[in-house]
Amino acid sequence: MPLYMGPGDTQHDVPISDVREIVRVRATAEYHGVRFTLGTVWHTGSEDHFVRHPVPFASPGLTALLYADGPEAGSIAARVPGARFDAHRDTVVTVEPAVSDIRNYEKTIEPIVGVTQA
Repeated sequence: MPLYMGPGDTQHDVPISDVREIVRVRATAEYHGVRFTLGTVWHTGSEDHFVRHPVPFASPGLTALLYADGPEAGSIAARVPGARFDAHRDTVVTVEPAVSDIRNYEKTIEPIVGVTQA
């Protein structure tokens, strides 16, 4: 199981027997009046430099990948500047705005595997 530790792209393999807790973070945000799922965030101008450490949400110089999936994809693509259909699925629309242009960020944390007692 890969685990990213600190800033940068350093990946460390962790044996599943050492994992104490796994959570799923579902993040959404509003852009041009549409609620999107937040996919990932990276430092603007460097697609290979994903943000892997806590930073203030509206930090300057960050770009987000937002996506929406479903029957309203065509309508969203028509009204949101920069939105385009995903190359692999015609029901998914993506847009890559500056994080500072996103509004109403929300996240939910869903436990997948609970903390075990030692």
